[in-house]
Amino acid sequence: DAIVHGLVHDPKTNRVTGVRVIDARTQAATTYSARVVFLCASAIASAQILLNSASERHPAGLANGSGAVGRYLMDHLWGMFTVAAMPGPADRHHSGRRPNGFYIPRYQNLRADEGEHLRGFGFQGSVLRANWKTPAPGTPAIGAAYKDGVRRPGPWTLTLAGFGEMLPRAQNRVSLHPTRRDQWGIPLVHIECELGENER
Repeated sequence: DAIVHGLVHDPKTNRVTGVRVIDARTQAATTYSARVVFLCASAIASAQILLNSASERHPAGLANGSGAVGRYLMDHLWGMFTVAAMPGPADRHHSGRRPNGFYIPRYQNLRADEGEHLRGFGFQGSVLRANWKTPAPGTPAIGAAYKDGVRRPGPWTLTLAGFGEMLPRAQNRVSLHPTRRDQWGIPLVHIECELGENER
């Protein structure tokens, strides 16, 4: 139930020496000290914690002398997705992690003379047989047909999805909201992120 509020920085040793937390139930503040601290709170929450660890020595947030903490936010472009039911051997079922998924990296359908498209994009997918917990699409979610559907494996399906990469841009960023706070008194995250021309 410990909600991380910020990191403790010792200006004498120039090291992080602990973590400030708030108890989610009692709202009590506690500091845990350690010789080594790992900050592994995901991209957005890690930036939030660093920005919220401002001090006299680090007024813009810990490790943020360059102003880059929280900037250059990137995401996957995803949305082209298709699933196809395939005829297949009704007496066979895959087990474990077989068959493997597939990946086509760095696919690009634009030539340089048609318009610059940086980084390319990829396709990934799989060929699997739906398991007993997942009846075929369109199967009723209740009643005898559903019960019958979960007693047998579903059809073989092929999935295919396209993924692209956002280019890093300084204006895509995570910052702390200047006035709004959550129930533990921690400044809320404010996200500014738009697609650029390359992503479009």
